[in-house]
Amino acid sequence: MLAGVFLATAAAAAPDAALLGDVHAQAARTDTIGMSVLGGWAVANIAGGLAGRQLTDDPQRKAFHEGNAAWNVVNLAIAGSGLVGARKRASEQPQWPALPVQLANQRSVLLLNLGLDVAYVSTGALLWTQKDDPTFQGYGQALVLQGAFLGAFDLSMTLINAKNAARLSPWLAGDAAGVALRF
Repeated sequence: MLAGVFLATAAAAAPDAALLGDVHAQAARTDTIGMSVLGGWAVANIAGGLAGRQLTDDPQRKAFHEGNAAWNVVNLAIAGSGLVGARKRASEQPQWPALPVQLANQRSVLLLNLGLDVAYVSTGALLWTQKDDPTFQGYGQALVLQGAFLGAFDLSMTLINAKNAARLSPWLAGDAAGVALRF
């Protein structure tokens, strides 16, 4: 699905400031909680991966733990920058019609990530089947685990954010409202 926001030339009727502020605050809380969950997952996987790698001599298990630790260095960086961004957005005043545009853009990114998560799981499953190479098998298992977690995470964030954004839908009914949100 491709999300796009089209601004009509008619003057937009805006929701009242209280609703706009509440939707904005809820989006910031959701981002903060989501990035905290991602960061916690990353720290647990880095610690567990580094410890697990040291506690086994099995090449497949070593690769599994190593893959989990390595993958989550990226997750930790994303969570850190996401937390900084969420705090910055929380301190800003919500603007109409910029807020629904921001929410639509975030939805697009989450849906793209969800597609990538499917690719991670698929690639991991392919690596996992390499019976002649236990290192590939271990990395494949790690990729399946990480892709599955990220898929559940991205789907949850998409659904939670969509429910919040839907509160603005009466003002996004199309040309009459001045702003149309197309998914």
